[in-house]
Amino acid sequence: MRILVYGAGVLGCNLANNLYHAKKDVTLLARGAWAEQLKQNGLHMKKTFHLRESVSRVPVITQLEPEDCYDVIFVVVRYTQLDGVMEDLRANGTKNIVLLGNNARPVYYASLFPEKNIMFAFALSAGHSLDYVCHWSGKDLCQRPRHECRRRNERPEPGYEDIL
Repeated sequence: MRILVYGAGVLGCNLANNLYHAKKDVTLLARGAWAEQLKQNGLHMKKTFHLRESVSRVPVITQLEPEDCYDVIFVVVRYTQLDGVMEDLRANGTKNIVLLGNNARPVYYASLFPEKNIMFAFALSAGHSLDYVCHWSGKDLCQRPRHECRRRNERPEPGYEDIL
């Protein structure tokens, strides 16, 4: 499954980082100096109250081309930036799009793409970036301690379901 995370703020980086460590085929769309930093030095993440910083080599693109189709695109941009993303999404052939955030005006955005599957989600993490490092707090995609999930390819705890 090819996944694009469109937006490289703290929430987008956190999502891309989690998907990358879950061995998913994920790409991150970033722009400007931040995109160059990510390409050259990798994605630096630091979780609140942890001493270590992790570095992941998530693939980075700077533009969504019409022919670059993914199984799903997670749009993780500020509410005020959503309208600027719509033309890229309209021109692209990807059918499954998840708008991640709050105040997304679901009826309005779903009406823009009647031929696509538009879904809405909310992030359960927060953070800030400082000196090209994303500092975040929140839950990983894994429901158990990270070492337990990576040890074997096990299913999550009862009541949790893998969607990707």
